[in-house]
Amino acid sequence: MQSLLADNLQTVLSYQDAAARQYTFEDRNTSLDRVRDMTYDERTWQAGIQADKTLRMSADWSQKITYGFDYAQADIINLQTGQVPAAGETFPAQALPGHQRDQQRLVCAG
Repeated sequence: MQSLLADNLQTVLSYQDAAARQYTFEDRNTSLDRVRDMTYDERTWQAGIQADKTLRMSADWSQKITYGFDYAQADIINLQTGQVPAAGETFPAQALPGHQRDQQRLVCAG
């Protein structure tokens, strides 16, 4: 590239769609049987740009500066259902709070 602002430039764009399910059946002999059905879904987008520039201070000395910006957005949903919850629990429940998370990050290193 060799411009005034950058010698190299990299970009990244990614998407992830993940899901998990855990089904548990517990035979408790003299007590009611316990059933748990847990689901977890996550969709994540990420975009980033990174550049670097080498500054030549003299014939024997140079400084490389790397800088960039990252952005990520995740939608997370989890749910736990079943029959005969443990003491102190109720169904439906969320092990983690479902939410949307946005993160931005500006990076500079030299």
